[in-house]
Amino acid sequence: MKLNSLLITALTVGIVLGSCSGKTKESIDPNPAAYRLVRLHYENSGGEKAITRFHYDRADQNYMAIWYLDDSSRSSLNYHTLDSAGRLQVKSREYSDGITSAQHFKYNGDGNLAFEDFSRSDGVRGEVDYVYTEDGKLWYADCRGLNGWFHGKIIYTWEDGKKTAAEIMKDSVKTGSIIYEYEGERLVLEKWDFPGNWTQVFRYEYQEATPQTFTSANVFIRESRWFRVASENYEYNGESGGPSWYTYDERGKLTAKEFQRSEGLTTMSTYEYDTAGLLDASLREYGDGRTTDFLYWYSVDRNLLVKTFQWSDGTSGSETYRYKDGILSRGEYVNMDGWLNGILDFEFDEQNILRIVNYKDQDGFDAHVNFSYDLDFNLVKIHWELSSGQTQTYYYKYKPLIL
Repeated sequence: MKLNSLLITALTVGIVLGSCSGKTKESIDPNPAAYRLVRLHYENSGGEKAITRFHYDRADQNYMAIWYLDDSSRSSLNYHTLDSAGRLQVKSREYSDGITSAQHFKYNGDGNLAFEDFSRSDGVRGEVDYVYTEDGKLWYADCRGLNGWFHGKIIYTWEDGKKTAAEIMKDSVKTGSIIYEYEGERLVLEKWDFPGNWTQVFRYEYQEATPQTFTSANVFIRESRWFRVASENYEYNGESGGPSWYTYDERGKLTAKEFQRSEGLTTMSTYEYDTAGLLDASLREYGDGRTTDFLYWYSVDRNLLVKTFQWSDGTSGSETYRYKDGILSRGEYVNMDGWLNGILDFEFDEQNILRIVNYKDQDGFDAHVNFSYDLDFNLVKIHWELSSGQTQTYYYKYKPLIL
């Protein structure tokens, strides 16, 4: 019996995801998710290999995944709809060959997965009932076309509160088995074995969150328990203005940023944080001996209110921000970067993600600023289009924090 990774992954992942002064507010979530699933590695005895990459929104909800075969011959985009409790409700897949599928999930009064149905654009259908013991452990899955193909039962064995094994039954005959391996509470390996016929292995890769977050000198870069900016590149009128590199300590706290402009100017910035992870001050030192001192003030909910800066020649400036319900509503630049003096108005999408800034300067020009994000909602691009026709663009690359 040849089983394809496409057919097994949905059940496996579904069960895993469904079970499983203004400087006083701490950055530590009172109930943080210490780990989250980021990759699922698959291989079978026929030589097929595949990877699923999971992506999360700003509420740490797994809203989508990307699946692809190791040889790139087939892939899919998987979209997840979750309920208010973070449980998977609908999973929709769009394959590179045009096939689509949908799964719907229902839960019992205890919040456990009780039923799912499956439909594919080629007419294939299926459904599964999940049955539990009196103490809430998954007893068996009654499959009537699991992912469109499997009819039979999967009966689970539990030890110390974890699934450790399962028997795969077809017409009351055992046809295979499953074993589960853990690191602590995290499922890390799942092996399906159909003796003399077929084996397949799932390996789960997790990302660990940092226990503390740190604010950024850039109001547009959010705090994150999962990612840090690794590098930045600046372009002016489409030509590279120079890269920046970021350095962090073992806790994920920014310690330094090095910038090298294309014409040779270099700067080194160092950062000072308080115990709550709020940026207090930073110092920028230029290769020609000049310096700039920065100071930062925050609201009780960790939003940047004021950023001031003073150059060694006595020149000074500031950035000031206002918020409504925790969302940026207005900003003001005074001599920002030595030349910007104006007002910023912000436009957000339905998910409260910043998309556009409309800037109007006191010197009579304005600018339209666009923001772009990666699949984990990290800011990756800020693009300024000035009314003079000039442009300036900032690109950001990130690295995951796996501590």
